[in-house]
Amino acid sequence: MKLGIIGSRKYPDSKEVRDFVKEVEATEIASGGNPAGVDYWVMLEATQRPGVTYVEFTPNHYPANQYSRGYKKSRYYISNFFERNTKLVKYCDKVIVFMAEQSPGSSHVLRECHRLHKEHEVKGMACPY
Repeated sequence: MKLGIIGSRKYPDSKEVRDFVKEVEATEIASGGNPAGVDYWVMLEATQRPGVTYVEFTPNHYPANQYSRGYKKSRYYISNFFERNTKLVKYCDKVIVFMAEQSPGSSHVLRECHRLHKEHEVKGMACPY
């Protein structure tokens, strides 16, 4: 299963996220590639799991790395984040969202999950949709 795990940079519990990534059943784990918060903790744990492929969907203005998918260099636009979110949701079979508060990015991922009929789960707070 291709599992997307995303969340807020402000999510307060790194241990919860890291423990989840260590135990979850998946052949691939994808995140948004942010260098802080949930995306970073996902990368730290997923890259240490044997038999699990880690994939990043970075916004188009981020520098590419060995995990990047669908990368093309462009100028900074806020829409790059939303385009990245849509690519991640389309790629994954299921998406886990760690939300500490309402955030535009996490909310967009949830809307895309609904629009594309993707299985999803919200951790940390009740699903706002």
